[in-house]
Amino acid sequence: MRRHSASRTALAAVSALMMAGSAAAQEKVIRVAHIGFNPQRGQAHMAFGAQSALPLMVFMDSMMYVGDKGELEPGLATTWRSIDKDTWEVKLRPGVKFHNDRTLDAAALVKGIEQHINHEDMKTSVVTNFLQFASARAVDAMTVEIKTKQPNPIFDRWLVLLRPHEPAYFEEVGNKGFTNLPIGTGPFKVTNWSDSRMEATAYRGGWRPPKVDRIVIESLTETATRVQALQSGQIQIAWSLAADDIEKLKVSGQQVVVTPGDDVVAVKFTNLANRSEADIKPLLDTRVRQALNYGVNREEFVKNVLRGLTVPAGQGGPRSAYGYQPDLTPYPYDPERAKRLLSDAGYASGLKIKIELLPTNTEYTDTGQFIASDLKKIGVDIELRQTALADFLSKFRGQKPFEGQGWIGVTENYPTLDLMRGYSSDSCSFFGKYQCDERIQPTINAANVEFDPKKRMELMRAALKHYRDEALFMYMFERFQIDGLARNVRNYKLHNRTVNWHALELG
Repeated sequence: MRRHSASRTALAAVSALMMAGSAAAQEKVIRVAHIGFNPQRGQAHMAFGAQSALPLMVFMDSMMYVGDKGELEPGLATTWRSIDKDTWEVKLRPGVKFHNDRTLDAAALVKGIEQHINHEDMKTSVVTNFLQFASARAVDAMTVEIKTKQPNPIFDRWLVLLRPHEPAYFEEVGNKGFTNLPIGTGPFKVTNWSDSRMEATAYRGGWRPPKVDRIVIESLTETATRVQALQSGQIQIAWSLAADDIEKLKVSGQQVVVTPGDDVVAVKFTNLANRSEADIKPLLDTRVRQALNYGVNREEFVKNVLRGLTVPAGQGGPRSAYGYQPDLTPYPYDPERAKRLLSDAGYASGLKIKIELLPTNTEYTDTGQFIASDLKKIGVDIELRQTALADFLSKFRGQKPFEGQGWIGVTENYPTLDLMRGYSSDSCSFFGKYQCDERIQPTINAANVEFDPKKRMELMRAALKHYRDEALFMYMFERFQIDGLARNVRNYKLHNRTVNWHALELG
């Protein structure tokens, strides 16, 4: 497994975390090492990936949460119901205040939703696209009626993605001001946010007051640096570590938390010419895509690289997600069959493919290197192209073309934990589409508006089977996250990209 070397610059940045006066030493401060911040920082309306959601929930709350068993749990909304196929009613939790002490009531929520619909800096946001707001109105002081643009049987689950912001403050400071000093209802209030560091203080007037005084999150992109910072006591939480970090942390007395993920790591093949500068023609052939799938030994990768902490994937979601189909198994490792398929497709002499990945994420890098090694055995030369986060997000949103025929990422099941979630971005439905198969899109569209559970499950299965059989992606493994904790950190829990920040304690 490839390891990153810790740079002196990064270690100096970590050491700066320990600089504090005697008064500050009295505070209960939890310092966290993150793989890097989303360029949008505090813009909750532009954040859904784990990289952005993990720090986001320090200062934001969701309308609802998905529990460990897949059930919806109250958040800022205490009850909710579907009135008809495009109308939902939610009742707000009483006594909730924003960080500037303004009240979260029906009027504030309606104004925030209207900003998602109409404000120039919010109306093209991921929240607007996924939630499909049409309108909202206050029924009474604490009840809001929301209209959707089309029927959505799981709109309540999508409301997990709605984290109410303070709308009057947003109007005052604009999108740019909100980026660096956002105001939500969460347990901590952001006091400073730069490219590499976020600081937040406890908001004691919140509905879930925290048990520590401050949270400091530092961007440390190298895995080895995060591990070293934790071992030396300079931080208390290190996110997104690697499998071979587990034993060394346990030996040195730290805690290790392995959290099953809600997503599947996959190579996503692009099939739109206007999204690629490379020749995508080979990947338009089903036989080539199937050959690539047969040419990778997922079982060996999970066993030897990931230390058996998860399982190979054969569809776009984990076993815990609603709609999972047990019979849609992973492609078996069959290099000879892969060679025959390549030959039948006209590539008996070999093939060159470019795949993009984010180098800050160890699991992506390790996945890419393993795939490249295995596919070389069947005559496929993989060029791994590292892409900076800001550049990748521009490509993902359709603002600039991908440079290769595929990229390594995740099939999203966040926030709904429903397997139709992935098709919000992995199909023609997405505003920045990179994968669009018109043959299955009517089925996806039908499933997204079907309220009958049995019919919806049948449509969902058809979509999952098509993506698997056509090998539109190379599903690799069910994702998980490894976090390291100092021995005095208590009550840490991560689920559906949300840490229980309000409950964290220092022993």
